[in-house]
Amino acid sequence: MAEDMKDEKIQNSVENYLDGVEAPALDLSAAKAEMRRRRRRGRIGIAAAAAACFLLVFSVVWRILPAAGPAKYSAEHTERTAIGYTELTEKLPALRARLARLSLSRNASANYTLCSEEGEDVLLLAEVGYSADGEVLRGQIAIELTARRAEEYGAYADLPKRGDVYRKTTYEGGEYLTQAMFPCGEYLVYCDLMASSAYGCERIFAMFS
Repeated sequence: MAEDMKDEKIQNSVENYLDGVEAPALDLSAAKAEMRRRRRRGRIGIAAAAAACFLLVFSVVWRILPAAGPAKYSAEHTERTAIGYTELTEKLPALRARLARLSLSRNASANYTLCSEEGEDVLLLAEVGYSADGEVLRGQIAIELTARRAEEYGAYADLPKRGDVYRKTTYEGGEYLTQAMFPCGEYLVYCDLMASSAYGCERIFAMFS
């Protein structure tokens, strides 16, 4: 009975103290310490829960967001349309002067294919040939028309780089094979060319300079 009265007295003192009614008539230091401990534990629990939520959201967003860098597409799965020089330069006037050097030169030739995806022109392919002064050259030029990048040409970024040009030339079967990638105004150009000399491709590069 005495113990129950003591507990009730302590409880009333604590409640009056918390309500601001009166100062406690007994030593509540242990009770205060316990209250502080519980508040600290509560704050730690809230912080831990917030950190866990942040990590969960971050991991989900990390998986959803695309990898850094230009958006990719597959050139293989684009819709392809053969197109003549005149129509092509009407669609892409910024390339008119450079394409003219291929299409209107007596020594060069080009056949064009426009690649589109979902109604957007994304890539221009040109089968090119050149013959003059004993120099023979043939191959393909591809021009990116948007900020997206064809997956098939991703390895060109690993070619040796000098200035703005990525380029590598090897000798195969009596001909020089040159792979290159370089900017051309707002566009990006890839080259796969075979020539009878190590520097035969310079003529093509000059047409896009």
